[in-house]
Amino acid sequence: MLESKSWLYKQMTVEELERIFAAQNQQGLLTEWEQFKLTISPGDELWTYSGGMGNVGVALLRQGEVIGDFEMMAR
Repeated sequence: MLESKSWLYKQMTVEELERIFAAQNQQGLLTEWEQFKLTISPGDELWTYSGGMGNVGVALLRQGEVIGDFEMMAR
C-alpha cells in the first residue's frame, strides 16, 4: 500500500505497464489489474512506486491526489 507520495517513481501508461507485466510473466496479476483498470478515468495518472518494506506497485492519481493503488509486490 502506498504510504507516501514521495514513493512515486515514474508516470506510465496502461499500455507500458501491461508490457512490463507480460515481460515479467506476471500473468497472476492480470485479473486484479483488469479490476483496477475499471477505476481509471480520463485525466487520471498512473505512477509506479517503490517504498518501505519492499512495497512496489502502481498508484492512481486524480487531480494530483492518490485515490488508489495496485500493489504488485510486498515483502
